[in-house]
Amino acid sequence: NPGKKAVKCFVCGKGGTKALAEAWGIAQDRPPPHKEIHQTYDYHDPHGNVLFQVVRFRPKDFRQRRPDPSRPGEWIWDLKGVRTVLYRLPELRRADLERWVWIVEGEKDADRLASLDLVATTCPMGAGKWKRGYSRELRGRRVALVPDNDPAGIGHMVKVASAVHAQAGEVRIVHLPDLPEKGDVSDYLDLGRTADGLQDLLAGALPFEPEDADGVDEGTPDAGRHDWKVSPLLGDAIKITGILNQSGYFVHSGEESYYFHQESRQLMTLTEDDLNLRLLLGERFSINARDQLYGYLLDHLYREALVRGREALIRRFSYFDETSRTVFLDMGGGSVLKVTADAIGVRDNGADDVLFRRIWKHQPWSYVPPSDRPRQLLYQQYIKRVNFTEEDSELGIQDQQALFLCWLLSFAFESVMPTKVLAAAVGPSGSGKSSLFRNAGRILVGPRFEVSSLSKEAEGEKDFWVALKHAFFRCYDNLDETVRWLPDALAQVATGAERPGRKKYTDEDLLETEVSCMLALTTRTPRASLRREDVATRSLLFKLKKLEEVIPEYRLLAEIDSLRGQYLSDYAGMLQKVLATPLEGVEPVDPGIRMADFARLATWIGRGLSDEMGKLVDGALGRLTASQNRFAVEEDPVASALEIWLGRTEPPAPGSMDMGVEGPPNEGRAVVTSALLGELNAVAREFGMRLGIGSPEALGRYLRNHHQALAEEFIIQRPESRNKRGKEWVFHFRDRDRATEADP
Repeated sequence: NPGKKAVKCFVCGKGGTKALAEAWGIAQDRPPPHKEIHQTYDYHDPHGNVLFQVVRFRPKDFRQRRPDPSRPGEWIWDLKGVRTVLYRLPELRRADLERWVWIVEGEKDADRLASLDLVATTCPMGAGKWKRGYSRELRGRRVALVPDNDPAGIGHMVKVASAVHAQAGEVRIVHLPDLPEKGDVSDYLDLGRTADGLQDLLAGALPFEPEDADGVDEGTPDAGRHDWKVSPLLGDAIKITGILNQSGYFVHSGEESYYFHQESRQLMTLTEDDLNLRLLLGERFSINARDQLYGYLLDHLYREALVRGREALIRRFSYFDETSRTVFLDMGGGSVLKVTADAIGVRDNGADDVLFRRIWKHQPWSYVPPSDRPRQLLYQQYIKRVNFTEEDSELGIQDQQALFLCWLLSFAFESVMPTKVLAAAVGPSGSGKSSLFRNAGRILVGPRFEVSSLSKEAEGEKDFWVALKHAFFRCYDNLDETVRWLPDALAQVATGAERPGRKKYTDEDLLETEVSCMLALTTRTPRASLRREDVATRSLLFKLKKLEEVIPEYRLLAEIDSLRGQYLSDYAGMLQKVLATPLEGVEPVDPGIRMADFARLATWIGRGLSDEMGKLVDGALGRLTASQNRFAVEEDPVASALEIWLGRTEPPAPGSMDMGVEGPPNEGRAVVTSALLGELNAVAREFGMRLGIGSPEALGRYLRNHHQALAEEFIIQRPESRNKRGKEWVFHFRDRDRATEADP
């Protein structure tokens, strides 16, 4: 077809002059006209003989040629009958198997790397020309692939990586930072970079894993053949991962994965809801969260952190290094306050191998030196203004003030407090219960902190554990109704039990999640959720009275927000005093206290602050158990019925509420559980109460489980002898004027 300048043979099916000439055996390529040879690259067989040559022309162009066996020194401008091989094949075969083989795109780059004493090679004819046989030359070797900075180069290296993966011992794709479009490794070295820089990039690269394999038998001689289904997004994901490794590093902690950005000093969670990560990927790479690449990239980065990331414990708000007696406080904005007994200074996040994860509500604050702030600001202006009351409590006002200060400072030492104390504010409406913990949260977290409500439904339990996993301080407000699942959950938090959860991407693998959150609660009328003995005896109970003068909430919050930096600076100053006191050998005054971890810390904190505070804390801890036990049975119908029953001297007349004055006393009387339940139910009906005990066995469990709490009011004995109806109980008032027997 002269018009189209096209030819085709309809016999053999070949089309085009070149294809026809090759089919007929008359083809002989020629060098491009009007171009001069700029550089030649010899390809050798394993014995060093030249197989063919790649010729680079100026202006830029490439051709291949082979030696003419009939005319020494002459060339035939085609590769007919020539077995193509990798560039610098003899050097590759002689290299130690432990050395990395660098695959680049082009002979010029391979020679440049070889001049730096690196083992380097490339395939002939550029991107997209990798053959099956080349992979066998890399069997058992460690292979580093360096793509040019363009889509074709990245796609080429991804396909090469997939092809050699079944043969090589390890494969990594190394992306070079700061390259221009279509830039290569020679451009990278021209920027003044060195071989050591390349080795650092290699060390930070993720081992390559094909996306999916389809029909490849790695045990066969043809294992080099690749039928991998490589995602078109993989090249972009690998490139972005390499760039991120240059501006930070990846971290993993348990099932969580993170990226630490050096410039902003921010630790970012590799999840879709991390705002800082979204901003980074959007500003640096123009990736929108709705793009298909975004989700694919997140999964790739997650694996990067798990496989190649540093293992670390991620902190929230504070970390206490017991060995060096150093406290680190997260200041937000990538800054950390380092507190020792000798100095207080601001450091970058991660500078001391201590990493803080950003909490979105946590607002940055600045340190104020002692000369620029009032003394004892936190204690005098915040804690002493709280309207604590000593009514219905064994703890005085000063006791509660001292314990509240110790609780607040214990946040800094959470890492050495495996069991968590529960802080509970109890008081009538209008007593400032919510404000007590809201203000604490505003100081520690910032203006965005708010107390939370709790759902009674089963879904509320899931939300409860999720919230505790991702926060360092949580307050649940107005727990005035019974929540069936809450007592067990509070007991788990208080005892430091790990919460089981499903491992990401699995159906059956479980991970134990350690709760590191400090928990506070408020209530007007505590129900069974807080009065259960194993919860009550692990709680700090702060009793509040109704406020006589109501100050507008906005005014209080505005004051706290304006002084927050000074409050936290005073907080750090108190920690410095505590750190100057040895923790070793510190024991609480009451060795039987259920909150042993907190009691030890509170004792240390009190003594570290001052002799006066140490005495206050010791006294408060000594009275704390009695306060907890009283709280556990206060308003409890069984305890109330037991008190009425034990005080009676004769059975009451039907319908009468007269306690009576004569008759056999119940105090000191031996009674079996079934009879006791019947008599207590009669008292309950008489006074309009409901015991909630359905059987003698349930009553027996109640008395055993609440023994410590009931022992504040009663002496409870179990005689050794048994009558025909079972083992008996004997009760006495714990009143020295009335008790006839010593404590058991």
